[in-house]
Amino acid sequence: MEKITPFRELSGRDKAQYIFDYYKFHILGGILLLIAIISVIYTIATHVDPTLSVVMINADGKDTEPFETFLADKGCEVVNGSVDFPDVLKFDENGNTQGSYYDDMILSVYVGGGDYDLFFGTGNKFKAYADEGCLMDLRLVLSEETFASIPEEDLLWCTPEGAITDDGTGTWPCAVLLTGNSFVEHFYGDTPVYYGVLYNRPHPELANEFSEYLLQQ
Repeated sequence: MEKITPFRELSGRDKAQYIFDYYKFHILGGILLLIAIISVIYTIATHVDPTLSVVMINADGKDTEPFETFLADKGCEVVNGSVDFPDVLKFDENGNTQGSYYDDMILSVYVGGGDYDLFFGTGNKFKAYADEGCLMDLRLVLSEETFASIPEEDLLWCTPEGAITDDGTGTWPCAVLLTGNSFVEHFYGDTPVYYGVLYNRPHPELANEFSEYLLQQ
């Protein structure tokens, strides 16, 4: 019969091997738990609340640098995550998705969730959201001088069902069609683009200031 050596008489290496053989799953679980805790702490410690947030549909691509330049010019601290700019969603001119079936639902969350400030887009998909009352009255976003400089034919007016406005019309200018705008051309080329500020914007003052800045480009 094989004699079992008492644990206290084992060499240091044998003791380590013994502990690993019998408790390796416990040790592995503890390591994984420690990694998870460190990961959570790191995520919380490095999280940055966006200073400005953007939704674009039908753009050629995403690039936060032009928005970061605006923030830097305003004296805002710019770090990774200062601009929340999710992937661009694609829809045809009739508003049908050109990507995933879920893109419609994703866009609905972006526009109605209250986490985004600025909305750029083309086609009937943008117009549909505008006509649901998702965008601010540009007269409350822009200065009187800037608003007056916009040609009437470049204004998009929305008339949500059941809407009540101070002037009793139930309609307001909610977006502007930008053509030949150097800022927008960075994302859309020569394509005319509608721009508006989302009603539930989380950064209202900065969104208004950006709108003034945008219309000067």
